[in-house]
Amino acid sequence: HNLRQFAADLRIGSTPDQPLPLPLLLASLKSKARTLPPQLVTRMVRAAFHNEPLPRQILVAALDRIRLPPDNFDRFHMHQRCALIKAALLRSPTRSPEWEVTVSLDEDNREVPYLLGRLFAVLEQLQEAALGSVNASIRDRYFGAASMTPGLTFPRLLKLSIHHAAKAERVGQYLEKIKSSIMAGFPAATLPRLFDLNQQGLFAIGYYHQREKRFEKGVVHD
Repeated sequence: HNLRQFAADLRIGSTPDQPLPLPLLLASLKSKARTLPPQLVTRMVRAAFHNEPLPRQILVAALDRIRLPPDNFDRFHMHQRCALIKAALLRSPTRSPEWEVTVSLDEDNREVPYLLGRLFAVLEQLQEAALGSVNASIRDRYFGAASMTPGLTFPRLLKLSIHHAAKAERVGQYLEKIKSSIMAGFPAATLPRLFDLNQQGLFAIGYYHQREKRFEKGVVHD
């Protein structure tokens, strides 16, 4: 029963409902600058068998890795990292009890970190539609700052998006509608100055959900 629950907690996006292998999950967190402590595997296995919270290091490592520039298998590794973030949030003893952390895009979710993650994904898509492939995308330059200090970062990104929408023409109009619908869900005009670790995790989940939406059949994305 606990192993089934662990697999359910990890499930995210429109992928087949099957368990993700633990070695692949942990490998997605590695980088040249970070090596994972050996005891982390033991603690992960214990959390799975005993339905316990995941080690805090998992959430920290997954967020740190997402902030780095994308690798050659970005979509595959992004899925694994966000699966770990989702499971870590669901099992976190410090998570806000009213938070919903769903498998796929939740357009009714009004939590500010989730909405801002979705908004960041749309702003990234606007840049791609307007400029194509660039040396440093807004994800490369701003994801970390946007997820940690949204009040300082998003005003600049929203100004940039106006120029990107004008260049993107038809796709820009489509993405502007999505941007407006997301922003309409904010409960207040002022953006938070800082996000704690759990809020950064929910930001990443919102980003992933909105980003994956573009791959659905029939969705305009280029």
